[in-house]
Amino acid sequence: MNVKMGDVSSDRLMPPVSQPGLWHGLKMKFQELWEKVNLSSETFVRFGTYVAIGFFAGFLLKKYFNVMVFLLLSAILIVLGLEYLGIVTIDWISMRAVLGIHANVTVGAMLTSWFIWIKMHLTMVIAGMIGFIIGYKLG
Repeated sequence: MNVKMGDVSSDRLMPPVSQPGLWHGLKMKFQELWEKVNLSSETFVRFGTYVAIGFFAGFLLKKYFNVMVFLLLSAILIVLGLEYLGIVTIDWISMRAVLGIHANVTVGAMLTSWFIWIKMHLTMVIAGMIGFIIGYKLG
């Protein structure tokens, strides 16, 4: 067979057959796990958002805890002092309405409703707690 310098064999144009490697195997395992758990991309994004919010809350709490407590207590004492002196009048019924608390709701009923909400959104609460712990440790 006479082959000139410019000729290209058809064997050399074919790409080599690749075998599935480690990355492909991990990708397939992850896809199987994803289908078993039945996660949607919306749930995954929501989970990541709660982790991020928890992370920032934990990070900021550790960094600025003393400042936040001081500012919060100062604001509460100033408002209550102004109300005691009669300079400011706080409509507690309207305040409860703004916070979404009905007038006849007890503390026990509020705690019960919070625990019901936590049970309904358990994965998101866990995601927030994971983010909070990581943020607090890194803060």
